[in-house]
Amino acid sequence: MAPADDLTFGELVASDLVRYTGRTGPWWTAIPRGLGRPGLWATLVVRAQQRLHARGSRRAAEMLRGLGLWWVGIDVAAGARIGPGVWFEHPVGIVIGNGVVIGAGVTVAQGVTLGVRHSDVAAPDDFPTIGDGAILGARSTVLGGVTVGAGAVVGAHTLVLHDVAPGTTVVGRTSAPHA
Repeated sequence: MAPADDLTFGELVASDLVRYTGRTGPWWTAIPRGLGRPGLWATLVVRAQQRLHARGSRRAAEMLRGLGLWWVGIDVAAGARIGPGVWFEHPVGIVIGNGVVIGAGVTVAQGVTLGVRHSDVAAPDDFPTIGDGAILGARSTVLGGVTVGAGAVVGAHTLVLHDVAPGTTVVGRTSAPHA
């Protein structure tokens, strides 16, 4: 998984632009092709928010979080780690918690929720980790310290409460059996 922390703001934005526009090269040449895509706007807000948070500008990052929610309907906590080449397919209703880790080339559809099971006191390992190239279908929910493996597909309206193996597809409720 490519950590977003190791890449510059420009490298992250360029990787996202390639996903949205299909073009490589200077980022400013790809922007006109992506201007009509709300997911690209959401990505730009989230990337700026991440950088502000990493530099210690927590208040400014939270203001951008509010802007993202108001402007394109996405709610991403500033402490989420999102790898390069993310694709927010219709970003309205997407909620991503503070300790979530998302790998490279992940697709997140509308209404996806990634967060903790209990919000009382959440430790970093209480948040989901999404592997490279995973696809999260519309209105799917991944809760707790679970891992969705690389290349896995989580179907629309699926509730994930335990690990998903790499390259597999899950649909419905994927909770561990009760003892």
